[in-house]
Amino acid sequence: MANIAKLEFPALNITGDNNMSWTAHVKRHLKSMGVLNTITVGNNCEDQDKAKADVFLHKYIDEMLQFEYSNCEDPCILWEDLKSRFDHQREVLLPTAIDEWNNLRFQDFKK
Repeated sequence: MANIAKLEFPALNITGDNNMSWTAHVKRHLKSMGVLNTITVGNNCEDQDKAKADVFLHKYIDEMLQFEYSNCEDPCILWEDLKSRFDHQREVLLPTAIDEWNNLRFQDFKK
């Protein structure tokens, strides 16, 4: 079932390739809603704030991820699970960036 409401930013893909931009958008929106502290470990937030953040997080993830994490009601646990699953950009992108930098650096020379 597709999201009926128009999303303000793209949802997190099942592959996690837009994780960095998605994380930045989510943090900004949670901060504007006043519930950013619900995704920190060891928070003492009200149930209403947790529910608000949980609904927001579930709205902005892929449908398959929604199904997989449908039983997760704590936004902090959901945030940490998604972080451990997709936040490995340094290991993925750094070798490619170093290789591209080396190739770019040597393209300026004629030999």
